[in-house]
Formats: sequence, C-alpha cells, structure tokens
Amino acid sequence: MMLIKDLIKSDLNMLSRETKISYQRLQRLQNLAMQILE
Repeated sequence: MMLIKDLIKSDLNMLSRETKISYQRLQRLQNLAMQILE
C-alpha cells in the first residue's frame, strides 16, 4: 500500500513540475488520493 502512495506522490510531483501546478493544489490532490486509497 505504501508503494502506491509513493508512486502517486512522485507522479504528482512530476505533474507539478510539468504543469506549474501550485504547491497548495498539489497538496490537496495528494490528500484526496490518500483518502481514496484508505
């Protein structure tokens, strides 16, 4: 399970670099993804 969360985190980090997503929005996406996986 931890592996999936790490993958999502690295994907989102890559996404933020490619699209210039704000860090706040990135955090919200991460939190949402973690909730879905719980």
